[in-house]
Amino acid sequence: MEPNVIAVIILSAGAFLAAHLYKLKLLTLEEDRAALEQRLAEKSDELWTANAHLRAAALGRREDGRRIQLYRRIFAEAPIGLAILRAENPQDPESWIIVEFNPSGLRLSAAGDENPAGRRLLEFSPAIRDTELPAACAEAVRMNRAVEIPDFLSRGRVPGGRFSINAFPLGGPYIGLAFENITARKAAEEALARSNADLSQFAYIASHDLQAPVRKISVFAEHLKRGLGDRLDATGADLLKRIALSAASMQALIEGLLELARVDASAEKQGEVDLSALADEALGEFDDEIARRGARVERGELGVVLGDRGQLRRLLVNLIGNALKFTPADRAPRVRILGKARDGGRTELLVEDEGAGFEMKFADRLFQPFQRLHSRAQFPGSGMGLAICRKIVERHRGTISIRSSPGRGTRVSVGLRAAPVRTKEAASWNSALISS
Repeated sequence: MEPNVIAVIILSAGAFLAAHLYKLKLLTLEEDRAALEQRLAEKSDELWTANAHLRAAALGRREDGRRIQLYRRIFAEAPIGLAILRAENPQDPESWIIVEFNPSGLRLSAAGDENPAGRRLLEFSPAIRDTELPAACAEAVRMNRAVEIPDFLSRGRVPGGRFSINAFPLGGPYIGLAFENITARKAAEEALARSNADLSQFAYIASHDLQAPVRKISVFAEHLKRGLGDRLDATGADLLKRIALSAASMQALIEGLLELARVDASAEKQGEVDLSALADEALGEFDDEIARRGARVERGELGVVLGDRGQLRRLLVNLIGNALKFTPADRAPRVRILGKARDGGRTELLVEDEGAGFEMKFADRLFQPFQRLHSRAQFPGSGMGLAICRKIVERHRGTISIRSSPGRGTRVSVGLRAAPVRTKEAASWNSALISS
């Protein structure tokens, strides 16, 4: 083969190889660029996410800052006293340090221009040592809940002042105190209580003294009827009958007023009261009426409450009596006496009937003395029953409410403090049925 031909072949092969290598290099570069773009895209996403997190964190910090400023303003502007204590040992009040008082707290604690922050609590107010406050703070930390001192008598910086105090845990070694001066309110409450006691005593005495003349009117009317019976014309006999009925009505009103006054005048005799047994006693007073009218009475398990047994018996007698009385004479009464356990250590007593009922717009009136919605010809009575019930429930720091509908009956609900449950049997709520 000639040298020129060989040279051409070599040059052609070299050119082909160079072109191929160039293509390979371009392909590699293209792949590298794609990979680089992919990596750049991934890094961009990561940077965008990180930036979003940074923005969110910055916003969160600003929001936290606003929230902290809001809390600080609430702390500074609150009309009640607020204080923060540091108690490394909650059982040792000698070591408790005052972290901060708000302005209201400084004013209520009579700190004046003094800033007690950083001082020991018992150094600032030594008289606290012998009060219930250290024990309340220790219990708040131990139980991890707020503990209230409803009527704290100050013996230190505000001698004779009375405060409502709440101690509550703040986490770690910190304890919060919220307090307000209730001296004026307590004085007003005690003055009102004395006034009510005086009024009750007056009502008792007045009612007692009114009984004698009313009884004499009844007696004289009866004497006139016996002595002049045949000589009286129809008008005279009717007038004499009205006098006797009015005297009897007045006697019932006076007796109701006396009973209402006795509720306030009687000393409290607090104890555990089995409402189920008490309801059975109260029902015993109506045995004849229940039998005569064919009444059906359902009595559930009512539980045990704290209260005055005599007053609670009167409460049940009045409620049961109303349930029977306000069922029209042409119907057999149906009465349910039920009990329900409620949260907060309360027991709800329910007395329900299917009687005449009334419109709810009159409900508040019924708890006032001498208020009636029906005539005495329809349903006899003095109009004092529910007023006495309300007074008894108030004395027991309970609640009473009523629901009714005309022609469909009435339900009275009474909330009372439950006695501590000692056994599973005492906590059971099995229904019982008592039928006449």
